[in-house]
Amino acid sequence: MFVLYGFLPRLEAASVRRWQKQDETVTVDDWGVTRVAGDLREAIAWADLGWVRIYTTAAGPGAEDAFFALGAGDGKGCLVPNRLAVSSNLLAALQQRLPDLDNAAIAMAMGSTSEAMFTIWMRPDDPGKFAESVVDKGAS
Repeated sequence: MFVLYGFLPRLEAASVRRWQKQDETVTVDDWGVTRVAGDLREAIAWADLGWVRIYTTAAGPGAEDAFFALGAGDGKGCLVPNRLAVSSNLLAALQQRLPDLDNAAIAMAMGSTSEAMFTIWMRPDDPGKFAESVVDKGAS
């Protein structure tokens, strides 16, 4: 019985985390990408997109360790955890809509086990506009 009471708070915390994750959604449509997580709402239109990156962490296979970041030159954007990117077919939409998407960098990002940033696409018509946010911290 004591063991059960010791694990009960952990089970409740895990249940809350699962519920919070279920409350989070990503919509990919003709307008752009929208992420809603509780009271948080992030969105970016395809027309405003200036760059796409993948950020990775060292959190490991038991935790979310890859995030798609879609940004505009004005600092606005949308951060999508990989599990939601998969369920919303975000990568397929990016590959369909964005010419010159760097699929090799995507593969490197998905294999990364450390904290890193991978720029997988930049708007080709005005790269200078977005140059300040292109510096990769490294990849492994």
